[in-house]
Amino acid sequence: MRQLAELIVRYFEKHKIISPSPDDREIYVYGFDIAIYTLISTLGLFFVGLLLGYPAESIIMISLFYVNQTLGGGYHASSHLSCFLVMCGGLLVFIFLLHFPLSKSLSTILAIVSLVVLFLHPLILHKNKQFLARKSQFFIRRSRTALAIQFLLFVVILFLGSAHYVQAFAIAFILCAVSRMAAVLSAK
Repeated sequence: MRQLAELIVRYFEKHKIISPSPDDREIYVYGFDIAIYTLISTLGLFFVGLLLGYPAESIIMISLFYVNQTLGGGYHASSHLSCFLVMCGGLLVFIFLLHFPLSKSLSTILAIVSLVVLFLHPLILHKNKQFLARKSQFFIRRSRTALAIQFLLFVVILFLGSAHYVQAFAIAFILCAVSRMAAVLSAK
Protein backbone atom coordinates (compact mmCIF):
# COMPACT_ATOMS: atom_id res chain seq x y z
CA MET A 1 0.00 0.00 0.00
CA ARG A 2 2.85 2.34 0.77
CA GLN A 3 4.31 1.75 -2.70
CA LEU A 4 0.93 2.55 -4.27
CA ALA A 5 0.69 5.70 -2.14
CA GLU A 6 4.18 6.78 -3.29
CA LEU A 7 3.20 6.08 -6.90
CA ILE A 8 0.10 8.29 -6.53
CA VAL A 9 2.14 11.12 -4.98
CA ARG A 10 4.74 10.89 -7.78
CA TYR A 11 1.92 11.02 -10.36
CA PHE A 12 0.43 14.11 -8.70
CA GLU A 13 3.88 15.75 -8.53
CA LYS A 14 4.58 14.95 -12.18
CA HIS A 15 1.28 16.48 -13.26
CA LYS A 16 1.79 19.53 -11.01
CA ILE A 17 -1.31 18.71 -8.94
CA ILE A 18 0.85 18.98 -5.82
CA SER A 19 4.36 20.30 -5.27
CA PRO A 20 5.24 19.28 -1.74
CA SER A 21 8.46 20.01 0.05
CA PRO A 22 10.42 16.90 1.11
CA ASP A 23 8.79 17.11 4.56
CA ASP A 24 5.29 17.50 3.09
CA ARG A 25 5.85 14.64 0.66
CA GLU A 26 5.90 12.14 3.52
CA ILE A 27 2.62 13.57 4.81
CA TYR A 28 1.02 13.08 1.38
CA VAL A 29 2.33 9.51 1.17
CA TYR A 30 1.03 8.78 4.68
CA GLY A 31 -2.38 10.26 3.83
CA PHE A 32 -2.76 8.22 0.66
CA ASP A 33 -1.51 5.10 2.45
CA ILE A 34 -4.21 5.51 5.13
CA ALA A 35 -6.89 6.29 2.53
CA ILE A 36 -6.01 3.20 0.47
CA TYR A 37 -5.92 1.01 3.58
CA THR A 38 -9.25 2.36 4.82
CA LEU A 39 -10.93 1.73 1.46
CA ILE A 40 -9.54 -1.80 1.12
CA SER A 41 -10.21 -2.79 4.73
CA THR A 42 -13.75 -1.38 4.67
CA LEU A 43 -14.55 -3.29 1.49
CA GLY A 44 -12.94 -6.41 2.98
CA LEU A 45 -15.00 -6.15 6.15
CA PHE A 46 -18.19 -5.56 4.21
CA PHE A 47 -17.37 -8.55 1.99
CA VAL A 48 -16.94 -10.75 5.09
CA GLY A 49 -20.32 -9.58 6.40
CA LEU A 50 -21.90 -10.14 3.00
CA LEU A 51 -20.46 -13.66 2.72
CA LEU A 52 -21.82 -14.51 6.16
CA GLY A 53 -25.26 -13.16 5.27
CA TYR A 54 -25.22 -9.99 7.39
CA PRO A 55 -24.63 -7.08 4.99
CA ALA A 56 -26.89 -4.50 6.70
CA GLU A 57 -25.70 -5.45 10.18
CA SER A 58 -22.08 -5.26 9.02
CA ILE A 59 -22.66 -1.76 7.71
CA ILE A 60 -24.03 -0.80 11.13
CA MET A 61 -21.00 -2.26 12.90
CA ILE A 62 -18.41 -0.83 10.51
CA SER A 63 -20.02 2.63 10.49
CA LEU A 64 -20.40 2.96 14.24
CA PHE A 65 -16.93 1.59 14.88
CA TYR A 66 -15.25 3.89 12.36
CA VAL A 67 -17.04 6.96 13.68
CA ASN A 68 -16.15 6.24 17.30
CA GLN A 69 -12.60 5.12 16.54
CA THR A 70 -11.95 8.16 14.36
CA LEU A 71 -13.48 10.76 16.66
CA GLY A 72 -12.58 9.36 20.07
CA GLY A 73 -9.83 6.82 19.57
CA GLY A 74 -9.54 3.25 20.63
CA TYR A 75 -7.30 0.25 20.28
CA HIS A 76 -4.62 0.71 17.59
CA ALA A 77 -2.84 -2.26 16.07
CA SER A 78 0.79 -1.97 15.05
CA SER A 79 0.32 -2.69 11.32
CA HIS A 80 -2.34 -2.57 8.64
CA LEU A 81 -2.55 -6.37 8.58
CA SER A 82 -2.94 -6.74 12.32
CA CYS A 83 -5.48 -3.89 12.32
CA PHE A 84 -7.54 -5.63 9.64
CA LEU A 85 -7.33 -8.96 11.47
CA VAL A 86 -8.47 -7.37 14.75
CA MET A 87 -11.34 -5.59 13.00
CA CYS A 88 -12.29 -8.77 11.17
CA GLY A 89 -12.21 -10.64 14.48
CA GLY A 90 -14.43 -7.98 16.00
CA LEU A 91 -16.87 -8.27 13.10
CA LEU A 92 -16.96 -12.06 13.52
CA VAL A 93 -17.67 -11.66 17.25
CA PHE A 94 -20.40 -9.14 16.37
CA ILE A 95 -22.03 -11.56 13.90
CA PHE A 96 -21.67 -14.48 16.33
CA LEU A 97 -23.43 -12.50 19.08
CA LEU A 98 -26.30 -11.71 16.73
CA HIS A 99 -27.16 -15.42 16.83
CA PHE A 100 -28.31 -15.02 20.45
CA PRO A 101 -31.45 -12.86 20.29
CA LEU A 102 -31.87 -10.27 23.03
CA SER A 103 -34.96 -8.36 23.99
CA LYS A 104 -35.17 -4.70 23.08
CA SER A 105 -35.00 -3.92 26.81
CA LEU A 106 -31.74 -5.77 27.38
CA SER A 107 -30.24 -4.41 24.16
CA THR A 108 -31.21 -0.89 25.26
CA ILE A 109 -29.53 -1.33 28.66
CA LEU A 110 -26.36 -2.67 27.02
CA ALA A 111 -26.34 0.16 24.49
CA ILE A 112 -26.81 2.84 27.14
CA VAL A 113 -24.07 1.40 29.37
CA SER A 114 -21.71 1.28 26.38
CA LEU A 115 -22.57 4.83 25.32
CA VAL A 116 -21.96 6.04 28.89
CA VAL A 117 -18.50 4.40 28.82
CA LEU A 118 -17.76 6.14 25.52
CA PHE A 119 -19.11 9.44 26.90
CA LEU A 120 -16.96 9.18 30.05
CA HIS A 121 -13.88 8.44 27.91
CA PRO A 122 -14.57 10.66 24.90
CA LEU A 123 -10.99 10.96 23.66
CA ILE A 124 -7.95 8.75 23.85
CA LEU A 125 -5.18 10.16 21.71
CA HIS A 126 -2.84 7.63 20.14
CA LYS A 127 0.81 8.18 21.04
CA ASN A 128 1.49 9.33 17.47
CA LYS A 129 -1.21 11.99 17.78
CA GLN A 130 -0.16 13.58 21.07
CA PHE A 131 0.59 16.79 19.18
CA LEU A 132 -3.21 17.23 19.05
CA ALA A 133 -3.48 17.36 22.86
CA ARG A 134 -3.69 21.16 22.84
CA LYS A 135 -6.95 20.86 20.86
CA SER A 136 -8.36 18.09 23.04
CA GLN A 137 -11.39 20.09 24.24
CA PHE A 138 -12.52 20.51 20.63
CA PHE A 139 -12.08 16.77 19.96
CA ILE A 140 -13.90 15.85 23.17
CA ARG A 141 -16.89 18.02 22.19
CA ARG A 142 -16.86 16.52 18.69
CA SER A 143 -16.74 12.97 20.05
CA ARG A 144 -19.58 13.61 22.50
CA THR A 145 -21.67 15.30 19.81
CA ALA A 146 -21.24 12.21 17.63
CA LEU A 147 -22.27 10.04 20.57
CA ALA A 148 -25.41 12.14 21.06
CA ILE A 149 -26.29 11.73 17.38
CA GLN A 150 -25.68 7.98 17.63
CA PHE A 151 -27.92 7.83 20.69
CA LEU A 152 -30.70 9.64 18.82
CA LEU A 153 -30.31 7.26 15.89
CA PHE A 154 -30.48 4.36 18.33
CA VAL A 155 -33.72 5.75 19.81
CA VAL A 156 -35.23 5.94 16.32
CA ILE A 157 -34.20 2.33 15.63
CA LEU A 158 -35.53 1.34 19.06
CA PHE A 159 -39.00 2.65 18.25
CA LEU A 160 -39.16 1.94 14.52
CA GLY A 161 -36.87 -1.05 14.02
CA SER A 162 -36.89 -4.69 14.90
CA ALA A 163 -35.28 -6.16 18.01
CA HIS A 164 -32.61 -7.62 15.72
CA TYR A 165 -31.40 -4.18 14.58
CA VAL A 166 -31.63 -2.76 18.09
CA GLN A 167 -29.38 -5.63 19.16
CA ALA A 168 -26.99 -4.94 16.26
CA PHE A 169 -26.60 -1.35 17.44
CA ALA A 170 -26.13 -2.47 21.04
CA ILE A 171 -23.42 -5.01 20.17
CA ALA A 172 -21.66 -2.45 17.96
CA PHE A 173 -21.68 0.05 20.84
CA ILE A 174 -20.30 -2.63 23.18
CA LEU A 175 -17.41 -3.38 20.81
CA CYS A 176 -16.71 0.35 20.41
CA ALA A 177 -16.57 0.68 24.21
CA VAL A 178 -14.28 -2.36 24.48
CA SER A 179 -11.90 -0.80 21.93
CA ARG A 180 -11.95 2.53 23.77
CA MET A 181 -11.32 0.86 27.14
CA ALA A 182 -8.43 -1.14 25.64
CA ALA A 183 -6.88 2.18 24.65
CA VAL A 184 -7.56 3.65 28.10
CA LEU A 185 -5.88 0.70 29.80
CA SER A 186 -2.89 0.68 27.44
CA ALA A 187 -2.38 4.42 27.97
CA LYS A 188 -1.91 3.88 31.72
